[in-house]
Amino acid sequence: MSRNRLYWILTSSGLVGAAVIGAIAMSLLGYGHFDEQKMELTEVHAGLQPILDGLAPKFQEQGRLRALAPMRELSPLHLSQGRSATVTIANETAVFARHSNGALLVYFPELLDGKVHWVCTGAPRSKLPLPCRESNL
Repeated sequence: MSRNRLYWILTSSGLVGAAVIGAIAMSLLGYGHFDEQKMELTEVHAGLQPILDGLAPKFQEQGRLRALAPMRELSPLHLSQGRSATVTIANETAVFARHSNGALLVYFPELLDGKVHWVCTGAPRSKLPLPCRESNL
């Protein structure tokens, strides 16, 4: 094999390798930025579970969250990196969780087999935490 051909093969392989590595790096950087809101909403969802568990018996007893004021803001959720989410009970039937970035999750209680299950919705479906996407199929 001639030297020129060997250099051409090595150079071509190097360029292809650099292009592949660049494409992977760009997709990872882009994906991380795109997925940030989903990660933040998942954190809100996880932090909200103890609050929802505390509200479930009240809903189960009365069929509505009427023991609480028609519009009541609960203690904020403190999240990672200094972020927070406000939690509000509205119209005796829904719980709103708004992340400090503006994203909103809405939880509706349902009685199924004598237990309260929370159905959540909000941001575009692709950005909802997995339990929310599964709860409103």
